[in-house]
Amino acid sequence: MLRAGCAPRQTRDFSLCSDGIFEQLRQFRAPRELGKTCESGAVPVPAKATLLLTINWISRSLYCQGPEEGTHTEEALSAVVNSSVELQCSVDDYRFALWLFIPTNNKQPITLSSGDRIFNSEEYALSILEEVNITTYSLEILSVIEDMEGTYSCREQGATKVDITLLVEVPPSVWVEKDGLRVNSRITARIDETFDFSCVALGGRPTVSLSWNINDNHSLSVTHKKFENGTSSTLHYKPSKGDVRLSCITNGQIAAARVKVVLQVNVLCKGRYNTLFTFSSALVKLNDVFFIRL
Repeated sequence: MLRAGCAPRQTRDFSLCSDGIFEQLRQFRAPRELGKTCESGAVPVPAKATLLLTINWISRSLYCQGPEEGTHTEEALSAVVNSSVELQCSVDDYRFALWLFIPTNNKQPITLSSGDRIFNSEEYALSILEEVNITTYSLEILSVIEDMEGTYSCREQGATKVDITLLVEVPPSVWVEKDGLRVNSRITARIDETFDFSCVALGGRPTVSLSWNINDNHSLSVTHKKFENGTSSTLHYKPSKGDVRLSCITNGQIAAARVKVVLQVNVLCKGRYNTLFTFSSALVKLNDVFFIRL
């Protein structure tokens, strides 16, 4: 399963802005307005308050400012169709968190979860892991389809924590053909002949590129062509002694494994051959010998 999301970080304790700390200040006859103020800097403290409390209040007030704008994480993730993906987000309190899906096809955003509720349990699952000072708020896509491509935004109390752009890949169908007919996995070639083998990749998303190897060496004797919903690459092949295989390989997809089509080659060396055939037929005499030049 693929995983993406923000790493654990040190969190701000927003509970320090609660009435509890202000009750401590009020018992020293602190001004009433301090109970609803959350600003850094020097704080007027009554004479009865100790210097320690003053320093403590200044330190705590720095944590009361909330997340800064523009500090959220942006990521990109590629996933193969029909695979599962887990998207992770670090939040302070999952009760105020949600996952929002923004499709790439300009449709309206969809709220997938809110707090501990998931709104489409057939396609998504929600997991919450609470640890010291951090909570991991994870959304799992159970089986990726093309319509799920877009941005998944994790938000807490209106602030964006992480935006993950999901790209959905579809592996292509790949085969090799000669003169418009598909070629089997094994071929025989004379060393004085030339061949054009076309490798075709159909239906990939995104569209792949193709390359050819002769044995394990990259071949530059190719012609590439793009067409609707696919691409092709033609190898202009002249057999050489020692050739044992031709390979067509896809490139250009991140999550999907590369597709490799291999042709085993049997190369016949150039020369003259006299082959002995023995016939037994009414048209020839028994045990007559014929020499046939190839």
